[in-house]
Amino acid sequence: MLTLPSRRGLLGADWTLENVTRIAEGMPALWLSPRLEGSWRDRISGTDLTTFSRANTAPTYEPDGAGGLTAFSSGQRAIGYSPETGVRGGSIFGQRTQLLANPDAPATQSVTLSAVQHQLTLFGTGSVTLSGAATGTLTGTGASNRVSLSFTPTAGSVTFTVSGSVSRFNLTAGAVVYPHLGGAITCPADVLSIDGTNFSQWYQQAGGTLLVSASRQANISSGRYATISDGTMSNRIQVGYSDEANANLAMVTASALQYDIYITGLSGIRKRSLACALKAGTNSFSVNGSTLSSGTAATMPTVNSMRIGAFPTGGDVLNGHIHDILYWPPGSPAENRLQQLSAAL
Repeated sequence: MLTLPSRRGLLGADWTLENVTRIAEGMPALWLSPRLEGSWRDRISGTDLTTFSRANTAPTYEPDGAGGLTAFSSGQRAIGYSPETGVRGGSIFGQRTQLLANPDAPATQSVTLSAVQHQLTLFGTGSVTLSGAATGTLTGTGASNRVSLSFTPTAGSVTFTVSGSVSRFNLTAGAVVYPHLGGAITCPADVLSIDGTNFSQWYQQAGGTLLVSASRQANISSGRYATISDGTMSNRIQVGYSDEANANLAMVTASALQYDIYITGLSGIRKRSLACALKAGTNSFSVNGSTLSSGTAATMPTVNSMRIGAFPTGGDVLNGHIHDILYWPPGSPAENRLQQLSAAL
């Protein structure tokens, strides 16, 4: 094995990621690491290759890892610490509507709700009690701690009675516990991608080795960590999950499914690192050091972009945090070290 010199300027003190480059016997062509950088800057080119949009009219907040929250306004890429794993990453969430008035100055109020699942969250040591079309109590555990209550009301009015010290609260529909929003607004989805020459400068059409590390919530039906595509669903390579217990790698070329392979038995594992070998022929992947799952691709798709945390058309949003994305070109020893790479990150 080739011995790489220590690259302090690039790697800092992160010996886990230095180990990744040693396993692969070479530096990747792309290395996005919100976990280390606190941004989406590519650690190889030194530039931000991503394009981003989220037009929120009130701030969205992310945990700062020190007991506080950081506010992100419209168009700002949100970086924070995953409540599920405590690991820093880039926040990728779908569109959501926050239903409570004055969420940063909580007061008792009533809201008319549909008979669907909802998520109530709060920060503080006080409590919020539900009455009317739903019942229950959510009690805080600290000013810096977010707690949540999932409930499904009958259709009608629910009163949320605030008691004690509650500094913030939110209410959204669905199964996802979203980052805190500072207003009663609809916040669009995070749309993050690498396109055009920013994509072609590192990706090769023959494939390569992709390593993605992310944290996800429990009991979310499906989500993508990354999708490499031509901007449509007809030519794509997708990495993600389709239920609580699995991870998934699939390839579609000219609308023809090449393979759709899974690794199962992952229930309860919130942080997952997927290493994938992509090429015409046998494709394999490993999750957190697991045994390989393999499929065969007759033809590689022609692609020109990577959508991070979703499908190219916007579906299957991750609703979690991306920690690292690395890519090595075809022929790298990385493609034969998938178990070691997925275990190392």
